[in-house]
Amino acid sequence: MLKLNSGKDFILYKGIKDHFDHFIALQKTENKALLETAYKTYLLQTELTVLGQKQAADLFSRYVQYKHDLLRLEAETPIPQGSLVEAAQRRLLLLDELRWRWFGSTEYQFLFADERQFDEAALNRLAIRQNSQLTREQKEQRLEQHFANLSEPEKEGLQPSLDLIRSRSIRQLPQGNQYNLLAAEFGDEIAGRMIKAWKNQTDWQKRVQAFVVKKERILSDPGLDKLQKTLLIAELEESGFSQYEKKRLKVFIENPELMVTGG
Repeated sequence: MLKLNSGKDFILYKGIKDHFDHFIALQKTENKALLETAYKTYLLQTELTVLGQKQAADLFSRYVQYKHDLLRLEAETPIPQGSLVEAAQRRLLLLDELRWRWFGSTEYQFLFADERQFDEAALNRLAIRQNSQLTREQKEQRLEQHFANLSEPEKEGLQPSLDLIRSRSIRQLPQGNQYNLLAAEFGDEIAGRMIKAWKNQTDWQKRVQAFVVKKERILSDPGLDKLQKTLLIAELEESGFSQYEKKRLKVFIENPELMVTGG
């Protein structure tokens, strides 16, 4: 809850936004007047001075209004067209305009500085992933460098992504080294599951590649008419893949890039 000192005025601190969000969630209402009344009642139970209670209530009231305006902003923002990076940049700009409308610079720092830093980092990662001038390997290298420069709290919040980047790097190494490196990073049990999953992905890709080669041979055979080709390809699918696998095969055929990243 609030970080209070007996008989003191209200003091801003880093956890104030989490406190406000937690309090709002407990009330189970979005009505601004009801939320403000409930918060003022809560403040009477604290050891803040009268001035401190007024300061806290004022900030809370503006935060509730900000949350209402944020919902309206999200509803009115059109679905992104064109560049996702430009759309994300526009959203951050609108978000900042809204925040500055309700809060001063010191309040902004305590309420939103960490979130803004996180959003900026996310935008940088999106820009890397959307950069068509970079190869997949170059993107992963830049993402690894990006993650390495993050603060420890940011890394903690993005641990699943970090693990994915690290595991992909390990997968590029010779198979004889993969298990030991995975075990050192994630433990023996997870390492075993990942090695098995990678083997299944590799086996699947080999089957798909073999199917594609055979299909191309059928299509390029001048001695077969259109009906014969269709029947032979259907027979090839039926003999090599289950009903579920045929659906997955269709996805891979229509999205050849999956043969690089695995599926």
